[in-house]
Amino acid sequence: MMRSNPDLVERLKDCEGARIMIAPRSWPLVFLITLRIRCGSIEVLSAETAASADVRVEAPISVLWTIFEGLEDGDTAFFSSDLTIEGEVASLLALRNAIDAAGLNWTALVPVPVPRTFARLIDRLRAEPRQARHA
Repeated sequence: MMRSNPDLVERLKDCEGARIMIAPRSWPLVFLITLRIRCGSIEVLSAETAASADVRVEAPISVLWTIFEGLEDGDTAFFSSDLTIEGEVASLLALRNAIDAAGLNWTALVPVPVPRTFARLIDRLRAEPRQARHA
């Protein structure tokens, strides 16, 4: 993503090394994004053993996925209490603003296709009524 969008380097240079944890609510796994200008990473970790992060984002997977695909606005999810954010939000906001400014969506962070079984699960979760997401 950084190689194909060099202007992101300038936008994210102050966030070098920041760790952003994306925690799907009620899931045993979390996704840890480490912002590095040259070689950032996304790790999938056990929720029980995950290291600390600078900022933690938590929501039901269906909400996270619609934000990830750009179908729902993160601000809307936050203010409706579907999404919670704890910690130092500056790096999260910098990443979001950089992605928006580049005309990308969050799927640009993942360079490989989502496994078919995972995509089917997400589609099924997304089809659930909005009220079920608060359960």
